Amino acid sequence: MATAITALLVSAVALCVVLAVRVDRLRRLFGADPTAVEFDRVAQGIVAAAADRGHVRIIAVKPGPETTGSVQQGARTPLASPHAIFLEVTRGRGPCDRLLVRGECSYGYQILKVEAAKPGLAIASVLLGVHDLTGMTSRVDFSWPEGSHAGNLLRFLLFGTGNVAGVTREILHRNISGPLRPRVHVS
Repeated sequence: MATAITALLVSAVALCVVLAVRVDRLRRLFGADPTAVEFDRVAQGIVAAAADRGHVRIIAVKPGPETTGSVQQGARTPLASPHAIFLEVTRGRGPCDRLLVRGECSYGYQILKVEAAKPGLAIASVLLGVHDLTGMTSRVDFSWPEGSHAGNLLRFLLFGTGNVAGVTREILHRNISGPLRPRVHVS
């Protein structure tokens, strides 16, 4: 009997520790402030050309083994246009105080690339950097996540992955008000 009670107490303590870590992770994820952004020369040219056309439209795509493959997959979405800018965020452990946005033109597609530990925060920071660079309100499009909603929620709560669009929107909502806030679309 004492062994069963001890095992139950150890399990309860372990569960409490796991829950506390996850809650802290969510608090840090949503409570993060946007990071300073630096655009390289090519990225500045891509954003400036979009601003000259009257709107900055970004499509967030998941980096794949080949950049071209993930961008071409994103280009087949109904939201893609010849003037869309693709944004790839590669998970990395680099410094969080400044993001370097690299621009690239590949196979006729304009791509902005960033390496960051928190993709949602990185995308929000890039959108704010685009606003600072152009003075325009930008728009970002995400593809709808595959799988069940319950599975995606559990994956987000347990592992902190997925739901990048929701995190991006929440960070923008907490840091910018009114018509200057970049638009976030999921389709």
